[in-house]
Amino acid sequence: MAPDDENSSTDRGEQAALDAVQAALAGRIRLGDRIGHGQTGIVCHGFSERALFGRPEGADFAIKIVRVDSKDGGRTLERARREGLLGSQVDDPHLVRIHETGVIDDPGVSAVYLLQDFVHGRTLRDFLHEQGAASAALVRHVGAQASRALAALHRLGVCHRDVKP
Repeated sequence: MAPDDENSSTDRGEQAALDAVQAALAGRIRLGDRIGHGQTGIVCHGFSERALFGRPEGADFAIKIVRVDSKDGGRTLERARREGLLGSQVDDPHLVRIHETGVIDDPGVSAVYLLQDFVHGRTLRDFLHEQGAASAALVRHVGAQASRALAALHRLGVCHRDVKP
């Protein structure tokens, strides 16, 4: 497959996952812009179409969509399900709450979505790009917050596998 064909296939697969998740959330959440991506999926900004989870209509959410590779023996699917289950059990100000986990297993697309709180603000990467090197005090502050988040996960027996700034 030529590189352009491969990218087109990836784009079609991503679009199929987006369409399937939007259908699953229809009447509750409207998907907005893509705001992030990783090795196995993407994150979109979403907006509630009615009051949900104690929040008003129009509330912001983040939707993490993890595409499942049928060749990995279900490992990606199981990891995403576990993340959703454990994330819904954690109540800590240093972690994003996961409200719902859904599995899409339609012809042509397999994915898991996590409906999470949307965190307003800049990324640490953007902050450092704009402000330059971080002060020692800021590094200690951010490190302490990240440590508290990891400690909350560890109390549930979770070892986070993808910690990054």
